[in-house]
Amino acid sequence: MRILAIDDDPTILEIIELFLETLGYSDIHVAPSADHATRQMERHTEAFDLILLDVNLPGMSGISLLRQVIEHPLHRRARIVMLSALGDARHIEDAFIAGAFDYIVKPFELPELEHVVKRIEALSKPDPKGTEPSTIREQAFAMENCISRLPKTALTVVSLTPVPEGPAAQARMAELYAGVERALANRRCLMCHLPDGSVAVLSFGSQTSAQELGQAAKDAVEGLLRSNTQADVAHIDTQVMCCTQERGMPEMLSLLRSKSGR
Repeated sequence: MRILAIDDDPTILEIIELFLETLGYSDIHVAPSADHATRQMERHTEAFDLILLDVNLPGMSGISLLRQVIEHPLHRRARIVMLSALGDARHIEDAFIAGAFDYIVKPFELPELEHVVKRIEALSKPDPKGTEPSTIREQAFAMENCISRLPKTALTVVSLTPVPEGPAAQARMAELYAGVERALANRRCLMCHLPDGSVAVLSFGSQTSAQELGQAAKDAVEGLLRSNTQADVAHIDTQVMCCTQERGMPEMLSLLRSKSGR
């Protein structure tokens, strides 16, 4: 696995590099700034699998660099884990909305870093079933990480029943997904498609905001279905779960994993 660590603190970079080497990783690269990291990404002809990215960098913020990476033709599939002393909800939300895979608050424990790196390494391997696109699988994992990192979130799942099958049906599903994205484009939320045909939307705040997002997503799907007489979807089911305390989180994760076939 090819790893790039970006941090303006040389001590943090040294700790990360030495620790990853003890775990058996050898293809490790470091950069003290966004500018150095950009030059490294342009110089390398093989994509990075994991990027450990500090939020506060000189010259360019880590969030801005994150957005550049996910648009990069070679490195856009890298899993990006933010590292930051900023542990407030707003910064964590911003990172996941921008496309982060996970977020680790400094100072962090080395076993936590090991857990995240090992999980990403497992995701880098081909799916043994060969039935689930890796991008969809990783979207669901990133949403799980977001739920686990934030104390107050709400999950809305819009399920299409039955799930259309066949090439033509899949094209219609893609149209439905695009419609939901347009409907939620100006709202502060995290969205992903799930392998069972559902659309999951994670909002930050109260259950009321989650219900509003769910209704917006549901309205978008129903409007597209009404305009498409060939759609073979019997009905739409909306589930809303709010996580405002610890006991709510396992239920949300369970729902998300069940929809992901895990």
